[in-house]
Amino acid sequence: MKDFLISLSRLQKRLLFISVDVVTISLALWLALIIRQDSFFNFSNGYELTGASAFNLYSILLLANIFIISTLIVFRLYRSITRYISIETYVKITKASTIGTGAWALVVYTLHLPFPRSVFIIFFIISTFFLFLTRYVARSFLTQQEEKTKHTVLIYGTSQEAIDINEMFKNNNSILNKGFISNDLDHKKTVIAELPVYTLKDINKIIDKKNIKEILITYSNQSKNKLKSIVKELDKHHRIIRKLPNIKDLASGTIKLSQIDLTKNTLNTQYLYIKHKNIKNNISISIN
Repeated sequence: MKDFLISLSRLQKRLLFISVDVVTISLALWLALIIRQDSFFNFSNGYELTGASAFNLYSILLLANIFIISTLIVFRLYRSITRYISIETYVKITKASTIGTGAWALVVYTLHLPFPRSVFIIFFIISTFFLFLTRYVARSFLTQQEEKTKHTVLIYGTSQEAIDINEMFKNNNSILNKGFISNDLDHKKTVIAELPVYTLKDINKIIDKKNIKEILITYSNQSKNKLKSIVKELDKHHRIIRKLPNIKDLASGTIKLSQIDLTKNTLNTQYLYIKHKNIKNNISISIN
């Protein structure tokens, strides 16, 4: 099923999402009217509370779909890659739903259609929730299997460079960042870029629980003293520590993200494994 959905063309995926939204918007309107009337009803039998005929109801339903779908299109929400939906996407959905519902309500009142005002608010809440839910379910379904095959990593540090590296990994099909490591206790139970920040005390448990394969050190943390401190802090896991190149090299294209092959034990000439030997507090760094 997943492979079939991924294999669909962009146009087919957009049409599929629009079809799902039409169903959920229609369901949201029906539920909103039921809640307002406090009883079930059939569109074909009209709406007893306001005396709206079946034609009135179907006209209102058609207008709701036209305005909500149109605003979603204007906000380019059918162009979003489902697997990489973020908080920004949900913010855009809320804005689009607000504008679409407002425009729809204005037209309904202009046409003097028998429709209770409170339903607009109820509809907005239910329809926005459904729009959130469909995106979340689609994202979870498409990424669930992918995550099982990806190379899981943690990024040491919470700097802007670490965040930028994480953003690059989001579009990578083989690397999955599970969070950030910080030696600052104030960062405990905080979130950066929608990912948890773990303190050094949590690392042993997290590495086993999340099946972490690599701990990545950003370029800004690669001074001799800093490296020595990091390796000392992560002594039990020194074999899975890896240095990353300068973010500027990745951004400029001098080094491509695809060159970072974390799925193999052998490294490209650009990268280093850090091998820690606890001999008089010295660190030996070897190039593989």
